[in-house]
Amino acid sequence: MYSINDLIDAFTPNQEAPRPNILLKKPHKERLNIERAIKEMQAGTNWHDNMVRVVGAMVQQGNSDTMIMGLAQAWTLDGYTADDTLKEVQTAINGARKKGFAPGPTDQLATMPVNQWPTPYINFDGKALPKRKWIYGRHYIRGYVSVLASAGGIGKTSLQVAEALAIASGRDLLGEKVCEQTNVWLMNLEDPMEEMQLRIVAAMQSHNVRQGEIEGRLFVDAGRDFRLQVATQSQNGFSINEELKRAMIERITTHKIGAVFIDPFVGSHAVNENDNMAINAVVDVFRQVADATNCAIGLVHHTRKANGQDSSIDSVRGAGSLIGAARVARVANKISQQDAAKLGICEKTAPSVFRVENGKANMSPPAEASVWRIVKSHGLENGEYVGVVHAFTPPTIKAATVIELETAIAAIKDLEKPVRRQETSNDWAGYTIAGKLNLDIGGAKKNDRSHAQELDRLRVRNILTELESSGAITREKIYDARNAREVEIYQVNDEHEWGRLPQSAK
Repeated sequence: MYSINDLIDAFTPNQEAPRPNILLKKPHKERLNIERAIKEMQAGTNWHDNMVRVVGAMVQQGNSDTMIMGLAQAWTLDGYTADDTLKEVQTAINGARKKGFAPGPTDQLATMPVNQWPTPYINFDGKALPKRKWIYGRHYIRGYVSVLASAGGIGKTSLQVAEALAIASGRDLLGEKVCEQTNVWLMNLEDPMEEMQLRIVAAMQSHNVRQGEIEGRLFVDAGRDFRLQVATQSQNGFSINEELKRAMIERITTHKIGAVFIDPFVGSHAVNENDNMAINAVVDVFRQVADATNCAIGLVHHTRKANGQDSSIDSVRGAGSLIGAARVARVANKISQQDAAKLGICEKTAPSVFRVENGKANMSPPAEASVWRIVKSHGLENGEYVGVVHAFTPPTIKAATVIELETAIAAIKDLEKPVRRQETSNDWAGYTIAGKLNLDIGGAKKNDRSHAQELDRLRVRNILTELESSGAITREKIYDARNAREVEIYQVNDEHEWGRLPQSAK
């Protein structure tokens, strides 16, 4: 890693940016020591002069206004507000840009001079407007950053391997449309290369992807010796690895890469992940890379422990600016016991199933409408077994038969006392029906019920729903003297015609 002095160096306007390990001197002046200048500012020594010099150096290295302003808050002295500091820093930034303190066009994204604002709007023809450049489903789009988050051990790395193979091969491997076949760069900052090789070959074999379909299109870098650290943070401030950013832009452009996956995001930086300004600055580096190369960048991140609850967009670990900066943010969750029962997934299969949903929709879809995935074990010729992600469609609970419906009605009718509609009641109608059909639906406490009991309970619920929707049973209210309130019960409709039962029951 390079120090901030290596990465941010002051030099004359329009001079070519040096490599970080080459320390140039401004003509007739000593090279600016950024760390020392920041320390002097924070100590109150020559604050204004040091601030102008530091800002000039950072502008010259191609840092964005957002990046510089984010760091500048730490330069505020006692007796001043952060707004006071930012106002002066913005003035210094504008002055540096006006004087031409900027790297060459290959190192800096084009910016519009302030004197050209505001811009009149002139595009009114909908047909002439450019379309969004989606690469895969509605998950990866050129020029933007996307996020995939989940708790550990669910299968997000295996999911990205399968998605990478789909994009590189141009094939629909997981039931989602490949909008554009393009080259893919997988970067794993956690697992050794050997593990990634096992995952990739297993996924290729399991999905019948041939070598010729992806050779030259898939690029993979991994290993515990492989480091991709775009930013660091210390007591002296924040620094961006400009050389690495430029190298990424050059490699992506040279190899015509359209999608870059980085797993995990936390391995790509050394900043406080709870610092919104710092994380926003890190994501800004990836946005600059995506914008400069017109590629899609996917970041894999972890969620906080949810204590048995499903993870949501609010569960993503660290600062919220990561999600705020992402174009798309997906969250993956293991299927719950209740959802597994509801969807008819057997107890043996359920641990391998997870769902993926768009976390930025601010509304989790019902279990039936989620995108489902399953991890299947695939055996390789070397004797190893590797989990591979596949598309998964949950089975549905079969509709009740006429015999079951007739038995249920008879069970309710034979009782001397009314049966309750409320499932939490000990007199719930479902217990009566389950007894007649020899179904074990467990007790009232959900946490005490097994997976098999949940399946049977769901079947009973469906029977009651079909009976009620067909008019075979009706709801009535009676007074419960014991609890001094009205309660709902089921009554059998003696005038009901069996021919009017739902078609699903015939």
